[in-house]
Amino acid sequence: MRILFAPVNPPADARYLSSLQAFRGLAALVVVFDHLHFHSALRQGPGLVPDWCRFGHLGVDFFFVLSGFIIQRVHGADAGRPERAADYAWRRFVRVWPLLAVLTTLKLAYMALHGAGVRDEKYSLLTIVTSYLCLPMPGWPATGWPVLDVAWTLRHEALFYALFLVPILCGARAWRWLITAWVALIALVLATGWSVPFPLDFIAQPLNLEFLLGVATALAVERMPARRGRALIGLLIGVALALLGLWLYAQAATEREKSTRLVLALGLAVVIHACVGLEREGRMHVPRAFAALGDASYSLYLWHGVVIGGVLALWPELPDPLRAYPRGFLLATLAASVTSSLLVYRWLEQPLTRLARGLRRPSDR
Repeated sequence: MRILFAPVNPPADARYLSSLQAFRGLAALVVVFDHLHFHSALRQGPGLVPDWCRFGHLGVDFFFVLSGFIIQRVHGADAGRPERAADYAWRRFVRVWPLLAVLTTLKLAYMALHGAGVRDEKYSLLTIVTSYLCLPMPGWPATGWPVLDVAWTLRHEALFYALFLVPILCGARAWRWLITAWVALIALVLATGWSVPFPLDFIAQPLNLEFLLGVATALAVERMPARRGRALIGLLIGVALALLGLWLYAQAATEREKSTRLVLALGLAVVIHACVGLEREGRMHVPRAFAALGDASYSLYLWHGVVIGGVLALWPELPDPLRAYPRGFLLATLAASVTSSLLVYRWLEQPLTRLARGLRRPSDR
């Protein structure tokens, strides 16, 4: 356990890995296909988008593993250094909140001016407040969606970010105790089906384990790096595990059975470990376009649903000559969602991030 949860601090010039950025872009893109499948079936009828796209929401699992990996990789050496807590918290806040706040406000403006297609629960004051604060609500996931539906994942991100303050403030030993208790709670709920009260039910959701898988992967990269042929073997094993997890998830009939997505997450963790080893040895080269999509992945994730939902809502009202090309319309919708997300990244997310970073005094950074 001492080795597993000991902090690591890679050299600053080794922290950026283009493969990880490409994975972020891929994770966001498969979520896009999920929503394209959903809205196309709703507005145009089933069958136009391949049925496998309905599992695109599993891109979220990739995001969670990657998030745990990156946080450990960047902030692992802050363990036991309480003076670093403010910097850590501010960096997490700047990374997530400004764009979320602006897009949530835009959605609220739409709800006030028009509101077509918006569920009544989103007008609740509690929903609005928790949407801005990334806090869970009782009854999730059956009810209690945030104003921006896709922002439900940020509730799990915020939980993980908050708990990662424990090793920074209290040291690695407290972190080991916390992780042990957290994993034990999740395992107990999974094994027994025990119905725990809110907010323990949110903390005990199996999805939260994926962040810890990412943390463990970051530690393994430093302690047990994949080199030469072992990286290729690891890549094959990881892909096989991920496919097995996808197959098991596709067979699941209940929410409890869907916890088999953890097998997918384990496979993705192995893939990350192998790809980092391959990239470090110069045996993997990621095209800049894929890494650039990863840079814009947060904007793509938060924004694409607005475009897809809005454009496909126009389909029933289009004249017949345009409705004669449903797949062409879908491709145009996909292109519009990705392109506009890149513009949101360039003209909204980046300026907001720079503005938020500039709010701290130089002595505080």
